[in-house]
Amino acid sequence: MRRIFNRNLDSEDLPNIRRRGKKNRPKDKPYLQQKLVGYRPLLTLRVGLIIIAIVEVFLVASGCLLFLAVNAAKEHTIDYTNCTQLNDTDNNNYFEFPNDGIVSRLEGIETSGNGNIKCIYKINLTTTYNGSVKFYYGMNNFYQNMRLYVRSRNDEQLQGKKLGMVEDCQPFKCLNDTKKHPFAPCGAVANSFFNDTFLLKYNYNGTEIPVPWTTNGLIDDDVKTKYQNPQYSLKGNLCEAFNNTIRPPAWPQDICTLDDKEGGLGFENFDFMVWMQTAALPKFRKIYRQLDTRNETFRDGLPPGTYVLYINFSRLSGERI
Repeated sequence: MRRIFNRNLDSEDLPNIRRRGKKNRPKDKPYLQQKLVGYRPLLTLRVGLIIIAIVEVFLVASGCLLFLAVNAAKEHTIDYTNCTQLNDTDNNNYFEFPNDGIVSRLEGIETSGNGNIKCIYKINLTTTYNGSVKFYYGMNNFYQNMRLYVRSRNDEQLQGKKLGMVEDCQPFKCLNDTKKHPFAPCGAVANSFFNDTFLLKYNYNGTEIPVPWTTNGLIDDDVKTKYQNPQYSLKGNLCEAFNNTIRPPAWPQDICTLDDKEGGLGFENFDFMVWMQTAALPKFRKIYRQLDTRNETFRDGLPPGTYVLYINFSRLSGERI
């Protein structure tokens, strides 16, 4: 037996191995074989100056185009912070922009039985505001960038998954600090929701007609995915889905009745989603609406004429523009 295992093996004793050859070898090309010619540029003073000159020319040209585009855009701002104090001699209530063809003036205020205040501005537009006309509201000296303020929210609740999830919503979590009646939406950001409303009317042949506004395309889809209403039965309504929750202390209405007139209800309300995107600076403005050009009268933008702006004024502190 020892002789058998110690003897030298011949080629006949080895198994016949099948060789496939160079089947998966890439083609013999410089790119596939990683044999491309390398190039290491030598940065000299002359080459550096040429590159800097080209970049400067490009940046100056881009800046000039942006500057011209910004100057071509028309903007009119109305500061209605003190509109509740009607005084014809108050310069804060009178605005004149001859370059933009706009003169606006506070015409009066109205107070309803529930304490709501409506400020009325008359606007004379002498030139056409064509193109994409957007409406914004702005605030000054309102700090949305405070760490405790920004953290005072719960994203799981805003996605409609767990309405009782109110962690991180201090100090607006639940009524009387009990989990039986959580706020919906909870947190300081939602509690300070900007609820001023605006209505713009156009004097068309002696008749005031509402200027059509729309919210289509004004908010990104990735933002919409963060705000979803809780599920409810087809026979029920949204308010049933928010049972066992209460409105935030500063809110005049329940979240289920919050409607932007374009299908945005509850957490999916357009104005609510815009407000929940906190601003980085104490002076900011946020999109409100865009002119709906599907109407024949406003197909080319805002035509010249007389407009009346109705502002339902809330009690939220801060300078409004």
